[in-house]
Amino acid sequence: MNWQTKIISRIRNHLFAQLTAIPVCGLLAVTAWAQPYPAKPVRIILPQPAGQGPSDVSTRLIAQSVSANLGQPMVIENRPGAAGVIGLEACARAAPDGYTACVTSANIMLLTPHMVPNLPYDPQRSFMPVINIGAFSSALVARPGLAASNVREVFDLARARPGALTLGTFGVTHLYVSWLKKEKNVSLYDVPYKTAAQTLAGAVSGDLDLAMFSVGGVVPLAKSGKVRTLAVTGDHRSPYLPGVPTFREAGIELEIPNWFGVFAPAGTPAEAVLRLNTEINRVLAEPKIRDLLLERAGLDAVGGNTAQLATLVARDRELFSTLVKTAGIKIE
Repeated sequence: MNWQTKIISRIRNHLFAQLTAIPVCGLLAVTAWAQPYPAKPVRIILPQPAGQGPSDVSTRLIAQSVSANLGQPMVIENRPGAAGVIGLEACARAAPDGYTACVTSANIMLLTPHMVPNLPYDPQRSFMPVINIGAFSSALVARPGLAASNVREVFDLARARPGALTLGTFGVTHLYVSWLKKEKNVSLYDVPYKTAAQTLAGAVSGDLDLAMFSVGGVVPLAKSGKVRTLAVTGDHRSPYLPGVPTFREAGIELEIPNWFGVFAPAGTPAEAVLRLNTEINRVLAEPKIRDLLLERAGLDAVGGNTAQLATLVARDRELFSTLVKTAGIKIE
């Protein structure tokens, strides 16, 4: 082999080594990038206090089961305060990589923008819908000694003595106090609380005449006679309070949306959103989980796809806007 042949052979071997290495390197890069989701824990931001109320109970119950399906833990991070703004801001500002999501209610997602000026996020553009977990069934309760056994009698008392009856409010409830006064000529004295649990405690202690709370928390107190249940929200009666009429049966036609959903930061990969939606749907379909959600938190499980939650959000955004205008409430 002469020297020219040796040089050509070396060049050929060098080029062959480089060309055969390219697919291997590319394969390694693709493998590293496309590792199965999720590859690490998923953070769930909840704009509610830890251990308080049906939202926290529901989120932890669902997260425990979903974690097993995902093969990675779902870590609950409670970020309460500022009518839910602190928690939603943390969610909106998180990296949109599929490893952060937030669980929030209709009133925090849709009502807060009407009540809090200069939000640090865009309520319509900062989030992607993941899934509608369900709707909270709430009950209107009265202290045991109140001289009213149904909603109509409460209205009669309120009309006879405007402002004399006290109603503990939290979140969206105070809007309905204004709405009742304008639309039904029913004047109740609004007593605002920081948490829903405090309003129920006020009715139990007798400090309040009326309060709204989740059915799950009301049932044991109603059975023991510590409160009297007058009406429940929703399209049908609660199976745990079958003798209590709905608000619609009591003559109040205004819908009270109180759904509970999962959202991700805008820009989150569709694959991650779909995986979370699929696994949460799988858990919500389990009869045992559905029963526990209803029993412990008064939550009627729903589920569904992302488009259905987006449609629900758009509908209720208009509803809340109408309610705020009717009640004459303005951002301060």
